[in-house]
Amino acid sequence: MYNVGTLTMEDCTVRNSTAWAPNGFGGGIYSSGALTLTRVTVSDNAGTGGGAILNRFSDGSGTATLVMTDSTVSGN
Repeated sequence: MYNVGTLTMEDCTVRNSTAWAPNGFGGGIYSSGALTLTRVTVSDNAGTGGGAILNRFSDGSGTATLVMTDSTVSGN
């Protein structure tokens, strides 16, 4: 999943994904903005960097935020 902007996820699972970006980053979620996860499970994803979640502003000029509530990251 690729986010450029604002992404809010609730009550879901991101599982068994592989990074699609050319750099191999962000196996489950690649975010370049504001990311909020509530009751989300991110598990069993693969990537060379950020196997579960890569959360950064893509050009380094801004701030990427991540808020996780009652969520699980495991087995990535």
